[in-house]
Amino acid sequence: MRRLTPVLLLLGSCVVPPRAPVGPGPEVITAVEGMYDDLSSRRWDALEAHFLPEAALVFATPSGPRRMTPAKFIEMVRKNVEGKEIFEERMTAGSVRAHGDMATVWSSFEGREGNGADIRTWSGVDAFTLVKVEGRWRVALIAVSQDPPPPVR
Repeated sequence: MRRLTPVLLLLGSCVVPPRAPVGPGPEVITAVEGMYDDLSSRRWDALEAHFLPEAALVFATPSGPRRMTPAKFIEMVRKNVEGKEIFEERMTAGSVRAHGDMATVWSSFEGREGNGADIRTWSGVDAFTLVKVEGRWRVALIAVSQDPPPPVR
């Protein structure tokens, strides 16, 4: 038995413990990326469907927070990108925290819009709060902090 003890210890250390559940992280990120995709593709009705009925967007601005409804946000963006060849905003990195049917996503983003060589770019962080309703992750709140524009040269 003494000869078997080292072998048994070695074999015991090779046993892989059961894998912890992955959790909702990937499906939450997919939901957020889908929202950015609908925004960038100018699918306004599909974009609005990502939000809960009483959802809000809150923009951190130098003059204080600015709150708006998803419908008002979509109207504002739609007007600003009308006639622009290029318009997109994409997540560049994201992290998820979840508990049951609630999740938060901290999303770094970059965007660009314009025509030809006249392209404006921006970046920042969106902090999403999502709730799972009838099997689908929907946005309850997005707090937006845009990076300061780069200095003009």
